Amino acid sequence: MPPRIIDKVGPWTEVKVEIVQEYATVFSKITQSKEYFRRIYIDGFAGGGLLLSETTGKIVESTPRRVLHVEPAFHEYHFIEKETAKVAALRLLESNPTVKVHDGDSNEILLRGVLPGMTRESYRKGLLFLDPYGLDVDWRVVEAAGQSRCVDLLLNFPIMDMNRKVLWTDPSGVEPAQAARMDRFWGAGGEGWREACYEREPGLFGDFPLRKKPGNVPAVNAYRKRLRDVAGFPHVSKALEMRNEEGAILYYLIGASQVPQAVRVFNSIFEKWRRKLGVRLV
Repeated sequence: MPPRIIDKVGPWTEVKVEIVQEYATVFSKITQSKEYFRRIYIDGFAGGGLLLSETTGKIVESTPRRVLHVEPAFHEYHFIEKETAKVAALRLLESNPTVKVHDGDSNEILLRGVLPGMTRESYRKGLLFLDPYGLDVDWRVVEAAGQSRCVDLLLNFPIMDMNRKVLWTDPSGVEPAQAARMDRFWGAGGEGWREACYEREPGLFGDFPLRKKPGNVPAVNAYRKRLRDVAGFPHVSKALEMRNEEGAILYYLIGASQVPQAVRVFNSIFEKWRRKLGVRLV
């Protein structure tokens, strides 16, 4: 019995799936040149495997199924999901013996079960795709991937969730629970998100309240800098805007790696889609 459709998606999600498959194909071909490398694909927020396109009304494959088409194939696939129905749909992919479906919290599974095995000494080369539903990624996961020195990262930087829940013009009214989510996403070390995204505005009576810096670029560039300076990815791509049909920016895609060649590939793929979509690279 085929898995039921879990999510309806807009065209931006279909583009994201294309981008993941494009980069995974290049990654796999490059790492195949060294026969002793084991290619590992890791999807931290895998979903259910099938999607329903709002644009065409057709069933489309999400990243787990699309990456299984990549040639040369990866030696291992790790799909992580916590929603019961989506996990059940992903389980059907375990008919492929190289597929492992992990049921539970992505951050804990990555930190305790998957990333510790990613070491240069093991000759494992990983591609980690983090596509959270919002501010759901723990910075420790990003840092563990960078410090492994053998993982390429493709990350959804969820700017819409940030702007709605945390990055308000006046941050004094932000709920503590939402600020805590941002703290976990941004992590410690280096410049904090408050310093990166806000500046002091002179007040009438000499006080200096915080006011958000205009636009999204300060936050995006500060996070890209953290990937380099704190997480341990010496090479970080530009950030590709992903917009909905009304033109609102939903998130940015950012790539990071230990090698400059990988970031050149990320930027080349992003540039192609920038032209197709009429959006910006920042």
